[in-house]
This record gives sequence, C-alpha cells and structure tokens, in this order.
Amino acid sequence: MTIRAKGTKTSPRNKKQIRKDVERLKSIFGLGLAEYVDVIELIDITLPELFPHFSCELVPDKEMADVAGLTVPAEFKIYLKQSVYDKACKDDGQSRFTIAHEVGHLFLHDQPLVLAKQEKPTEHKVWEDTEWQADQFAAEFLMPFESVRKMSTHQDIIGTFKVSNKAARCRLSKVKDEVSKLESENK
Repeated sequence: MTIRAKGTKTSPRNKKQIRKDVERLKSIFGLGLAEYVDVIELIDITLPELFPHFSCELVPDKEMADVAGLTVPAEFKIYLKQSVYDKACKDDGQSRFTIAHEVGHLFLHDQPLVLAKQEKPTEHKVWEDTEWQADQFAAEFLMPFESVRKMSTHQDIIGTFKVSNKAARCRLSKVKDEVSKLESENK
C-alpha cells in the first residue's frame, strides 16, 4: 500500500475514474480524446466561453516565488506564474503539464479545501491525494492512455503531445505497466 502526504486528503479517485473524468471533460470542451491539447486556448478561450465565472490570472514571477500555479476551486480561478504561461505559449512541456495539472484541480477538487500547516501531517492513500490526482489528470489529459499504449518510445509521445522528456518517459512506463497488468489479469 502506497502512503504519502504530498497534497491534501480528498475524496478517493483511481486512475480509471480520473480517465473517465478526462474523457467527459474533453467531450464538454469539444476536444478529441486522442488529440494534442492547446492548453493556452483552453484557459484563454474555451473555459471562459463554457464557464463565464472561470478566470485565470497571470501573476509576476516574483510574487509567486516557488509556486508555478495555484487553483482556488471554490472561486473557479487559476493563478499562473507569468513565465509558466509564456513558456506554455511556446509549447514548453513542463509548463503545459503545470496548466493541465491546475485544470485538474479545478474540476476534480470542487469541494472546499482547508489547507493548513499541521504539526503532524496526516498520511493518506495516494489515490486520496489532491496532488497525485491532479498529476494523473494532467497525464491523462495531455497523453491519453489509449494513444500512449500504441506508442513505442517516449520520443513518439513528445512529438505527438508536446510534453517534457520526463513526463513522456514516466507516462510510457506507467501505461506499459498498466497494459501488462491488464493482459495478465485477462489470462
């Protein structure tokens, strides 16, 4: 059993549930399940058109310090470091992943979250972790399982989905592991 205390404990969601959430949202957004996602168009045009109460505020880097992005689900608002937005405009993989991660928080974590420094951090299962869920969302949103399972190399993933080398390698490994597990269960 995997335990970690990286993010805040939330309602549990596994990979398959997050995959279904991504498929539903891509349909709402008018995106094909296997296509490249323009995250800038998503936050600048698509989300504001579909959800008029959505907003994304670009914040000067010095004001965000070590934080690349921040989402306040209750306000339906994302705050992005200016440099993250600028790099995503140039298809920087890490910045694109950051934006998809924040969009994941927006749609997965709509319950009020209370974030506070605790003397003794609570431990919770990985699938109950807000950060793990948002990472899973971003991976599935940018690099769909069904597409990645047909790819041979991380370079294929980078070329198709404009993600970082690290994200592509990690996704390919995890998808191949999941496919292998599915195949052994079906024997």
